[in-house]
Amino acid sequence: MTHDFIIYGNGLSSKLLALALSKNNFKSLIIAEQKPKTKESNLVTFLSEGSLKYISNVLDIENIFPESEHIEKLYCEHWVSKKETKLEFENPNKFTLGKIVPNVKIDEIFNNKILSNSKHIHISDHCEITPKIDDNKITITDKSGEKKSAALLFYSSSNREHDLLNSFEFVEKKLNQVAISASVNVNRKQHNVAYQLFTQDGPVALLPVKGNDASVVWSLEKNSTILKLQQTDLESQLNELFEKHVSKLKIKNIQNQKLSFSYAKNIYQDKIVLIGNVAHNIHPIAGQGFNLTVKDISKIVYYITKYHSLGLDFNSNQVLESFSNSRKYDNFAFSFGTLAMENIFSNENNIIRNFTSKGLRFINKSKKLKKFFIEKATGRTNFKNY
Repeated sequence: MTHDFIIYGNGLSSKLLALALSKNNFKSLIIAEQKPKTKESNLVTFLSEGSLKYISNVLDIENIFPESEHIEKLYCEHWVSKKETKLEFENPNKFTLGKIVPNVKIDEIFNNKILSNSKHIHISDHCEITPKIDDNKITITDKSGEKKSAALLFYSSSNREHDLLNSFEFVEKKLNQVAISASVNVNRKQHNVAYQLFTQDGPVALLPVKGNDASVVWSLEKNSTILKLQQTDLESQLNELFEKHVSKLKIKNIQNQKLSFSYAKNIYQDKIVLIGNVAHNIHPIAGQGFNLTVKDISKIVYYITKYHSLGLDFNSNQVLESFSNSRKYDNFAFSFGTLAMENIFSNENNIIRNFTSKGLRFINKSKKLKKFFIEKATGRTNFKNY
């Protein structure tokens, strides 16, 4: 059986890629991983303005995720002893920064769209694959023994031990950190604002979803005493931290996520292209993880479509090199930039924290710098014509 593309993995990245390819009439086979069902994730994703517009275009939905409120301002606060430094980001052109959307909601919409697009997207439940690569295509034999071939295989799985990754090089760092992810009910004093506090324990974000529903993400060292707090004590801490902005914060459920960092030195090799966290698994401090993936998808689909219209193969060097070069700087900057940010903002040394606060005050006074950071974070310049 022949497809245009094979996608290994069945997460949000895989589904969006398949949908974006189908928008251009390409056929994809998703190889779904067979994982035991666990409890439903409470994770949320910050979808930047650019990502929202791209996903809306791919799905042909004009007002995507209407139940989630628009984020118009990001309020940051950095503390040294008892002194605070404030930094506010908002789009000067009256555009929103994006929306905070539960992952389960994104997955639900992607699944519904895939079900109605069976002509271009097929799903196989057999996850054990053995690839064979020749000059023109990549062929896999699935668990049932059936052979399937395509021009390219996109690897978007959480399995970092697969033989398909043997030819790739990664920069990896053990963060020894855990993120508390909590769904909360909260009364907010101001709507359309997301909050990021840089505490000495680690960065903590309050991310509004809709109404009184919000998410708290707190990145902590794995030996932090905060991880050992009972739910009522953690609630008290969060209410104290955000007391100027919210009242009556109540935790609905809590999950812990181990944090790690990895960055692929080469985003493609032979007929295999990396998409999603396997290409760049970054710290959540700036909320840019999935937005990087959306930008990757927009670019690879753009170059596949562009060069295919000129008569070139999907897996030609022009396609893969153009894609790799177009994403190299952005992926590198955000991957290592967020790693550096976390190290700087969570540093307990008051000299370094004082220096950091001075830097934040300088940025807060500079309209040009704030505009630069907003454009990068919202992805407005990355999605033009894609």
